[in-house]
Amino acid sequence: MAFSSSSSSLWTVYVVVVSRCCCADLQVMINPGQDVALPCFSPPGNVNVLEWVKQDLESPLYVFFLRRNLVVESFLHPSFRTRTALSDDGIHGNMTVILRNVTIKDTGTYECRVSVDTAKSRKPALQNIVHLKVEEVSEDPDSFKPPLVNTQTRQDLFDVLSVAVGVGVFLLFIIIILSSLCWYRRRTISQRLHTENTKRHDTGTIRNVSFTPERVSSESVPIIGSQ
Repeated sequence: MAFSSSSSSLWTVYVVVVSRCCCADLQVMINPGQDVALPCFSPPGNVNVLEWVKQDLESPLYVFFLRRNLVVESFLHPSFRTRTALSDDGIHGNMTVILRNVTIKDTGTYECRVSVDTAKSRKPALQNIVHLKVEEVSEDPDSFKPPLVNTQTRQDLFDVLSVAVGVGVFLLFIIIILSSLCWYRRRTISQRLHTENTKRHDTGTIRNVSFTPERVSSESVPIIGSQ
């Protein structure tokens, strides 16, 4: 099921969070009447079942239900049956669902659960949680606040960045040490070669020196005792 394009002023908000955890926890705020993307990505493998549920709904809880690439509309809650569709952006494993024309009643917690053929269990596993809040938001750019990521996700991102910075500093330290050792070795070898060349040059100079005896005249040498 897909939605046709419209020339209205509705716009879609996409939120992508990178986290080392398998399950991201997002908070999204949006104005009524707009479209919102509920992001989710499946694990590697072919998707057997995709479930998007809203916990505070009366049965059925499903906002979107996909089984073997077929949407089962009979499983969906009546208020979402004509307002949800799988995002068609061509990214493999993208289980993002578009919720169209949101209302205040759509405020709540949405969960994405996916079952793939490579998993040990056939039960759909939780992949993503989105806390959606629908209310009038000021259009003043100074008052705009981006979607918030929960504290745990921030801490995870901070931990990843800290490890990356630590590894980078360590590698830089190793490179400096290796460079210093190479420079010292070259300098030592250069000094040794210079010393050996100097010794060889001095030895060759001494060997090439010759003395020429001068002829001494007997007249220039005084003879002791003769007057």
